[in-house]
Amino acid sequence: MENRRSEGKLVTLQFCTAASNIPAGTPLGCNTATNMLYTLGNATTGFAFTGSLGNYFIGVSDQNLSAGQSPVTIWTDGVFEFTAASAWTTAPVGVPVMADSGRVVTNTGISGDAPLGSYIPAGTGERSGSTVFVNIKPVMWRWSTYNVISNATSGGIFGDVFPRNL
Repeated sequence: MENRRSEGKLVTLQFCTAASNIPAGTPLGCNTATNMLYTLGNATTGFAFTGSLGNYFIGVSDQNLSAGQSPVTIWTDGVFEFTAASAWTTAPVGVPVMADSGRVVTNTGISGDAPLGSYIPAGTGERSGSTVFVNIKPVMWRWSTYNVISNATSGGIFGDVFPRNL
């Protein structure tokens, strides 16, 4: 795979199936209640809400996938080179990197979205369309807990209390 820049963790998902033809090095996502893996992107069908794609991120494809292929091998850790959707002129090391479409990523997101990982600068101020390095940390593989906080007047969800370790 041409866009992997460091060693990482490789996992084979025995009962997952590629939903379409997907090139190696592409961020993948899976929706709830299915074992289908999709290209992580804002124009991809298969996700309940494309505004927070990071919440579906499961890893990066290790090899070219054919539609219907199973099992699927993915990278769940490591540094990968993606394309910047916009200029990152002042982005510091470690800023959260969010999904945009396929191998295109952004450094802006919406409230409640999970990052793909953290930014490792490849140069001094990335331009739109330039490549950026991302240390991936898929949210699916992080330990999380949800607790309900309630009081006499209301209840609410307090989510993802475990440190993200980006």
